[in-house]
Amino acid sequence: MVQVSVVIPAYNRAALLARTLESVLGQTFPDFEIIVVDDGSTEDIAAVVARFPDAPITFIRQETNQGAGAARNRGVQAARGEFIAFLDSDDEWEPEKLERQVARFAETGPKVGVVTTWIRIMPFDHPVNEHDRRGDLHDLLLTDNCVGTMSGPLVRKSLLQEIGGFDESLPSCQDWDLWLRLSTLCHYDLVPAPLTIHNRHDDTITRNPRASIAGHRLFARKYARAVRALPRAMRSEHFLTLGEAFLWKRAFTDAATCLAKAVWYDPRALAEILRFVLERLRRQKS
Repeated sequence: MVQVSVVIPAYNRAALLARTLESVLGQTFPDFEIIVVDDGSTEDIAAVVARFPDAPITFIRQETNQGAGAARNRGVQAARGEFIAFLDSDDEWEPEKLERQVARFAETGPKVGVVTTWIRIMPFDHPVNEHDRRGDLHDLLLTDNCVGTMSGPLVRKSLLQEIGGFDESLPSCQDWDLWLRLSTLCHYDLVPAPLTIHNRHDDTITRNPRASIAGHRLFARKYARAVRALPRAMRSEHFLTLGEAFLWKRAFTDAATCLAKAVWYDPRALAEILRFVLERLRRQKS
C-alpha cells in the first residue's frame, strides 16, 4: 500500500514525458507510485518509461486511443494509493508539491476530499492566479472551472470511485465535470503556492475546436437544471463562461446564444463581454 498514486495518461508526446516523470521522481514526498497509461500512442512510450528502471512505475498499454478520461479511469483502477494525483504527460510539479498537499490533508477534517495548488502556465510565464477557493465550491463550479488543470489537485481515491470516475462520453470538459461531481460529496482545500506547472501546446484538447465545442455543448445540457437553480447573477456567469469558450472556438451561434443569456440574467455582463472581445482583438494583432 502506498499513500499517493500518480496517474499519467500519455498519448504520444514521448519527447516530453521524461521531463514529467523526472518532476515526480524529484518529489520530497517519498511514498508514491506512478502509473503511466499509454492511450494507444503511435510513439514508443514504453521506451521512455524504460529509461527509469529503478522507479516505482507501472506501465499500462491501451491498444486503441480511447481518450484521456478512459486512460485516467484505467489508471485509477490500477492504483493502490489512498490519494490520486493526476498529471498530464507534458506538465510538471515543483519538488514539494505532494508533500505539502498530503500535509494539508492531515490538517483538515474528513469533509475535505480535494486539495489543490496554484498553477503557473508556461511557456508564457503566465502570472499565477493567487486565489483562495476553499470549502463548498459546488455553485461556483457551475459558473466556471475554478479548479483548473488536472495536474494540480490531489484527490481521495474513495471519492473518485464513489462518483464512477471520469465521464468518458464528454470529448472535452471532463476535468470541469469531475470537479463539479466531486463537489457534491466533499469540500476543497488549497496549498496557496504555484506548485503545478501547466505547459501549453497546440495539440492540447483545449486547442481542438471540434472536441472543445462538442464537450461544452454536452456539459451545458448535463447541468442545465442545476444552473436554473442558481441566483440570476451566477447564471449569468455560467453563460458568460460558455459564451467566451464558444467565441474562442469560433462557434459563433453558440457564443451569441450564451452571451445573450448572460446579459439577460445580469446586464453587467455586457462590460465583461466587451473586455473579452477587446482582449481577443489585441492578441490577434500582437
